[in-house]
Amino acid sequence: MKKIYLLLFTALILSGVAFGQPGAIGTNNINESPFTCTGLTSPSGAFKQARLLATQSSASATWEFPNNCAYIAPADIWRPYFGSGVTFNSTVAPAPGPGNGALYNAGNGGASGTLPATTSGRYYTFNIENVASGVNAYMAVLETNYNPVTISTVSNTTPANATNSVLVTITTSSAPSSGEYVYVRYSTDINFVTSSAISEFTFSGTTGRALIPCQAAGPVYYYVFSSNNTLAQVNADVVANGRIAYDMLTLNLNNNSGSNYS
Repeated sequence: MKKIYLLLFTALILSGVAFGQPGAIGTNNINESPFTCTGLTSPSGAFKQARLLATQSSASATWEFPNNCAYIAPADIWRPYFGSGVTFNSTVAPAPGPGNGALYNAGNGGASGTLPATTSGRYYTFNIENVASGVNAYMAVLETNYNPVTISTVSNTTPANATNSVLVTITTSSAPSSGEYVYVRYSTDINFVTSSAISEFTFSGTTGRALIPCQAAGPVYYYVFSSNNTLAQVNADVVANGRIAYDMLTLNLNNNSGSNYS
């Protein structure tokens, strides 16, 4: 009997139900009418994500992040207190005073958030910070007129001269679209907490190359991510919202299955 209880408890933890973490995105008037719910994936331990292809244009689309699509116990949900809106393509900080953003609500409380007008045929990437029950979360909704490329392979070349930068080379599933940017984020901190920076890839077809500047000490850890924000926009968002902005502005990433590269 103890083994059965242990297995059940483990299953609940893995599903995100036991602790009521954000586990799904519920939307109205985006990819079916009126309501659909889609489970979130975990590109990294820092955030969760889902991407929807709009099948209709709407001026009344809404969003919310329940802990699961069944909306059952513990019935935690992240959404505004009063149904306020968000903007596309930037980090949305939780604002309990105005009641905006991905605010924690117990017992299925709060009200669905609203979106700017959505357009049929466009993709909407929903990102939310991976938080525990009771904690408000950062979020973002990225709107693109393309399905983002996947980052297939990542490698680096260390020059014989240690004073040189390191060249990172990647391949993508197809050539990035106009307005699709790919970056390498690097740090001497394995957890990317104390500091980090990014460099942008330049592409020839599906092959991208970027440099990691020489660091005073190593090792250097890195991963690759794509965004619809320019380098200047990403850096400005990080200044405004902290390092979580890197995750919130991510379309796709390759982080070596969570281990990062070095």
